[in-house]
Amino acid sequence: MFSLISRLKKQKEEEKEKHKQNEETAKIYAEYVKSFDGSPSTTAPMFIKSNLYDPSTRAADHSVKEAFSFDSENNNHTSYNQAGDPSTTYLSQIEKKDVETFKKKKPGKIREIDSFIEEIKEKQRILDQNKELNKQYFRAFENEKYMVNKNVSTANVLEYLNFETFKFTDFKRCKY
Repeated sequence: MFSLISRLKKQKEEEKEKHKQNEETAKIYAEYVKSFDGSPSTTAPMFIKSNLYDPSTRAADHSVKEAFSFDSENNNHTSYNQAGDPSTTYLSQIEKKDVETFKKKKPGKIREIDSFIEEIKEKQRILDQNKELNKQYFRAFENEKYMVNKNVSTANVLEYLNFETFKFTDFKRCKY
């Protein structure tokens, strides 16, 4: 009973800690988004929006488009994908290549458990073959034994009952 209560307390503490971490993460992300809104704040911004710097003209290019936006109503961030943007087309080509190489990925190092399973399967296959051969041998042996016994008994009769025995023997005195 005591262990159950302590477990429940531990779970509650873990949930509270997780909730605190989620709140802190949301607060930091909200600060991050707020720093790019351009609205002045009372505190110094922790995140600074970067611009494209051209060293030849020594000027910053402010025409760089944002790749992501944050929807404050739904707390969702969305990406802007434009078909004409060369970076997105290049990125999509890279992703396609990655998917193709992932699909064509050759099996790497063989795990020991796989080789062990294959070894067991091979041993089982050999045992099954030996068992089947033993059954066939036993059937053949039984059949041969039957035929030998049949031939022996027939040979014994034929040995005593040859044609000459019939020709010169009086059947009344024959023991067989």
